[in-house]
Amino acid sequence: MRKHRTRQVAETWLLKCKKKAIEALPEGLREATLVPDLTPFSVNRFMSKLMPPFEGYNEKIVEADKRQSSIKGKL
Repeated sequence: MRKHRTRQVAETWLLKCKKKAIEALPEGLREATLVPDLTPFSVNRFMSKLMPPFEGYNEKIVEADKRQSSIKGKL
């Protein structure tokens, strides 16, 4: 119950902050934020990346997978 109440308090606080941020906007923008965006997500969307890919990363993964499968084959 403690975790549930903590989560409820956090969500309530976030909603209050959201309402205050919307109230701080100019009238035209405020009206635009209250209209829900019901457009579907793009089918071709990509996962976000927190950092650029490393050179040769995929090759290292494939190599490690091959080594792991060869070890499993010996067992």
